[in-house]
Amino acid sequence: MENKEKLLKLMEKNNGLLTTTLLKENGISREYLNILVKEGKLEKVSRGIYIDLNSIEDNIFNFQYRFKKGIYSHGTALYLHNLTDRTPMRYTMTFPRKYNLTNPKKSNINTYSIVEDKYLIGKEEIKSNLGNILYVYSMERTLCDIVRVNSRLEKEQVINAFKEYVKRNDKRLDILYEYAKFFKVYNDVKKYIEVLL
Repeated sequence: MENKEKLLKLMEKNNGLLTTTLLKENGISREYLNILVKEGKLEKVSRGIYIDLNSIEDNIFNFQYRFKKGIYSHGTALYLHNLTDRTPMRYTMTFPRKYNLTNPKKSNINTYSIVEDKYLIGKEEIKSNLGNILYVYSMERTLCDIVRVNSRLEKEQVINAFKEYVKRNDKRLDILYEYAKFFKVYNDVKKYIEVLL
């Protein structure tokens, strides 16, 4: 199979999305991307990311691809876990403390940074609505994050997130309390849970 056909099959398999990394992994030259862009079959949406013109752009994945160290958190994580009905106006990501936040901020992302020993706690993989892998904090980690002083969320949104969480069959109260102790928000988390259970 010639490389152009291989690239088109790869794009189809990947929900209409191609990345330069994916091409490299499959031994396909980048020159084929330029050919398909000139033919009007692909569009470059950001550095290293191309989409089929007939597909829907997966913005949330595009940011994940561009900022690989970013983990979706706070209001965005609530949305991805269906703990809120508010669609985020801006995505929120948390990065390790030494990460340069200039480009995410220029891209209109709300950013948080945290020390390395806390950065990976509760990190999970989920799929976007279009089937692409995203990194997001677990429901339990997210609930701990949103009760902290600097979370920037309205109190009503925090209360509603806890209300939705306690209704869930997949809630893990033991993990929630463990994280709450680690992040020093145990009393706040316990207060929300006790009122709702």
